[in-house]
Amino acid sequence: MELNTTASEKLDLTGIESKLEKLNGNDYDAAEKTCRMDGDTTPDLTFSKNFQAVLLATALDVPVFKVKELPIRDYVTATSRVSNFLLGDLVKERAKAQQTTTAKSQ
Repeated sequence: MELNTTASEKLDLTGIESKLEKLNGNDYDAAEKTCRMDGDTTPDLTFSKNFQAVLLATALDVPVFKVKELPIRDYVTATSRVSNFLLGDLVKERAKAQQTTTAKSQ
């Protein structure tokens, strides 16, 4: 999936999950520091679009402004993929736990 930036450059999101997999805690901390220095006060940065954009830029090895230049719908789509990557296992675990609880109560 390629997304156009306003500068007519394309960001290739193909395989973004595997690129995000290559990031580590240092990358997470660096993204957090960047966001905090930019004034992002979101209590849990995992939910911040700004934070997700910084992580996406890191994974794609592009400047953050390239991600932020995306048209709004593309920006939301791209940052949502980062959110899904970060929170996907938590959602699956919660759904599984809820199914177990429901099954026990029946």
